[in-house]
Amino acid sequence: MILCASPRCRGRGHQPTCVDDGCRGCLPRPAADGRNLCELCTRWLAEDAIQAAFLYGELAERLAASNGAGEKTSGTRDRGTQLNGKAVQARTLIRHTLVSWCLLIAEERGISTPADEVKAMGDYVALHAVWLSAYTAAGDCSDELHTLAHGWPRRAAYPNPAKVVEIGPCPKAGCTGTITAIVRATDSLYPSAVECDAIGEDNLEPHIWPWGGDDFDGLTRDLRAAKVPA
Repeated sequence: MILCASPRCRGRGHQPTCVDDGCRGCLPRPAADGRNLCELCTRWLAEDAIQAAFLYGELAERLAASNGAGEKTSGTRDRGTQLNGKAVQARTLIRHTLVSWCLLIAEERGISTPADEVKAMGDYVALHAVWLSAYTAAGDCSDELHTLAHGWPRRAAYPNPAKVVEIGPCPKAGCTGTITAIVRATDSLYPSAVECDAIGEDNLEPHIWPWGGDDFDGLTRDLRAAKVPA
């Protein structure tokens, strides 16, 4: 059996060296037939490519340093204009990474490259996600795109992000995931959303529970019914 090559993939199984009684699964899920990634990580690869391209645009709003720290631009009359170095680096990394994978896809598959525009590149990589999942470097691709979509480039785009608070194990039967609450600065009493970060036995998609911010009490009832500490 071939296991998913994504370094972030976690299933129900355990590594031979696992001695953590509380570990809910540290072994990667099985790879899909003919691929090096599982079905879920293949979907996430596509989503991360699109999200990375979206962040490229969002980072444009952060190019001007807001705290007085940055690189002064030259050749302009605005002596106070400064560049946000982190935003510049993040945009450069996103573009460079997407260009690299687009060129690889085009060369290996003998097809044309996308338009020289970051959104088109993100869509192009997402379109070929299944092919990439079978490529020898599928794990590297998954890791790089995840870093772009959820790592420091995202923090550079959103310096005051929502907080993610872990609530506990998912109460859905057969699910090994963890329930987290997304809390934004604009929230008053209840969180903006409540999500599960894993998949159920008969559900390959990450499930988002129907507990909206105004029905957070519903989550508490479900957790108690499942005998999960709230």
